[in-house]
Amino acid sequence: MDTMTEQTFGRRLQTLRAAAGFSQEQLAERLDVARQTISKWELGISTPELSKLVELSELFGVSLDQLARGKDWDGPGSQTPDLERLARQNRRGQRRTALTVVGSLCLLLGGVLVAILRALETWFLELQYLLYRYMTVGEYVPAPAAGEVLRLPLALSAGLAFIGCLLLAWLLWRRKRE
Repeated sequence: MDTMTEQTFGRRLQTLRAAAGFSQEQLAERLDVARQTISKWELGISTPELSKLVELSELFGVSLDQLARGKDWDGPGSQTPDLERLARQNRRGQRRTALTVVGSLCLLLGGVLVAILRALETWFLELQYLLYRYMTVGEYVPAPAAGEVLRLPLALSAGLAFIGCLLLAWLLWRRKRE
C-alpha cells in the first residue's frame, strides 16, 4: 500500500511539507495563514477550507483526492507527489535567500563605504589645504569645498551599492512573477 494512503490528512500534509523543505512558518506565509493554523491542520485539530486545499494541491503537485483522502486515482489529471520537483523548488528558494542576503550586504557595505570615504575625503582635503596655506602664506585658513581626490573609491562604493540594489530588485521581480 502507498504510504500516502495510510496516513491521515495531517500526516500527509506534514510529509509533503517536509519533502518540499518548508517549515510550518514558510508554508503559512505562502498560504497567507498563521503558523498555528498549519500546526492545527497537521495535528488533525482542524482542516483547511477548500481554497486552501486547492492551493496546497497545486503547491505540492498532488491531486485534491490524494491530498484530502490519500486515495490514488488513475483518472485524468491524476498526479503523484513529485518530491524531486519540490526539492528543486526548495533549493531555488534557498538560492534566492542567499542572493538576497548578498545583495543586502553589498548595498549596506556600499553605503557605509561611501559615507566613510566621503568623511575621509573631506578631512584629508581640509588638512592638506591647511598645511599648504600654513607653509606658503603662514596663516590658518579654512579649506574650500572638498575636491576630487577620492572620486574613484567613491565611484566604486557607489557602484557596489547600485549592484546590491539591482540584485534585490531582480529578486523581488522574480518572486512576484511566481
